[in-house]
Amino acid sequence: FPYTTLFRSVFLTYGVKPINRDGTDPNDASDIGTLEYETSFDPTSESAQRHIWETCQLAKLELTTRRDEVFCPLSGLTAFYKALKANNGTFMMPGDASQCAMFPTIDQTKCENCVAMFGADANRVAQCLFAPSPTSSTMMSVNSTTSGNNSTTTTMMMSTSSSTTPSPSSAMITAECENDDVAEEEEEEEEEVFEPIPSDEFIDVLREFTKNYQFVTGAAGVGLGGENQLTNNAANMVRWRSDTQELVAMIIMVNTTLPRFVPEASARPLYDAWEDFVAERIESGPDSLKSLMQVTSSGLWVQMETEAVLAESALFGTLISLVLAFVVMLLSTMNILIAIYAILAVVFIVVSFIAITVAIGWTLGIIESICITIIVGLSVDFVLHLAHSYVETSEGTRYERVSMAILDVGISVFSAAITTLGAGLLLLFTTVLFFVKFGLFVFLTIATSFVFAFGFFVAVLLVVGPVGDQGSITALVRRCYKDDDEDDVY
Repeated sequence: FPYTTLFRSVFLTYGVKPINRDGTDPNDASDIGTLEYETSFDPTSESAQRHIWETCQLAKLELTTRRDEVFCPLSGLTAFYKALKANNGTFMMPGDASQCAMFPTIDQTKCENCVAMFGADANRVAQCLFAPSPTSSTMMSVNSTTSGNNSTTTTMMMSTSSSTTPSPSSAMITAECENDDVAEEEEEEEEEVFEPIPSDEFIDVLREFTKNYQFVTGAAGVGLGGENQLTNNAANMVRWRSDTQELVAMIIMVNTTLPRFVPEASARPLYDAWEDFVAERIESGPDSLKSLMQVTSSGLWVQMETEAVLAESALFGTLISLVLAFVVMLLSTMNILIAIYAILAVVFIVVSFIAITVAIGWTLGIIESICITIIVGLSVDFVLHLAHSYVETSEGTRYERVSMAILDVGISVFSAAITTLGAGLLLLFTTVLFFVKFGLFVFLTIATSFVFAFGFFVAVLLVVGPVGDQGSITALVRRCYKDDDEDDVY
């Protein structure tokens, strides 16, 4: 896909089951079902931590992944844990260069440079030390909150832009945080090395890491926001229950090259590729990580399935309508040849309408699917009037019967076409999209129906139209009864 700043993200989510829709009302848009958590989800073991980290790294190799924009919930956790250990379990940053020695796991030159630029501003020092490479679209924003005793508590939140263009505030902070040596060092930065946290410390360390790096308001902000709500926010890749503070989900955010609008034919193989990726990770992972699932931002997969259902429904509805239209025309004319010619004209009307809508740039949506489904009912009218009038004129040549049919119903059909075309034309000047599209649908359907009724159908009747009892079901039935009566006499 071509590069665009309007792209979609794939969220690989551990700990959440698919929405439970049992008992939901399909006619109630607000009745979306119930969010359920996987009770077996447990990322505390070292093998589980390594598996999640490997999932992050393998996601970078997927075909549509922006490889420098895979955001792992465990990224930076090892450095944070070592910083806690170096400071006896307390989260703090060095206030001057002499305190950098307290953090042996942090690059001392980088620490001294950060402290020299920001002094005792712990927020800026922490950001300078732990911020990812500026070539990534990950940005760090810092906020300060003041407690009741006027002492300042520093917290930090990691947020990810949906665009590759950083915000002005992020660019300003990055500029302040770098000098030439630091920038050169970060450009040559090697892949982050992850070391598992001891399982008995993992939850406590992760909670502290989440509070200090992902939430502006600290522990009070840790939560899902509601019993049945779980929204994928780039600034919140670790999820805790708001009532029990229990870890319930971890999310890997993968920015992709998928644009906002992807047709179903292109999206389907990509969806299958991500499903295969998830299935492979589930199969190779421990039992505590069997709840992995993938979703996209802005509902790309939902859009894909909707488009597939609409296409299937439009095709199925059109085929059913054509069958019913053929039965109606057969019963109305009682002539198999007339019914075949008439239904062939209707098929050409449907194909012509679809071709015109594609040519003018329509894409398959709810409105278009409805239009395609009901087009048969609108287009059969003119052809059926001419067919019935031709059959009723039982005497004469093909030319005489066609002439009588046109004289009999031609003016009525023409008047109906003019009035319906006028109604559709007026809808084109409305502002509501549905009315505009429906007006164009009516106009195109009536126009093509008129052309094929008085053009194609009349021409077919003039060349191969039935004469006398040709194709007549009534004549066939009479002949059968007559043969039976003659057999009885003999």
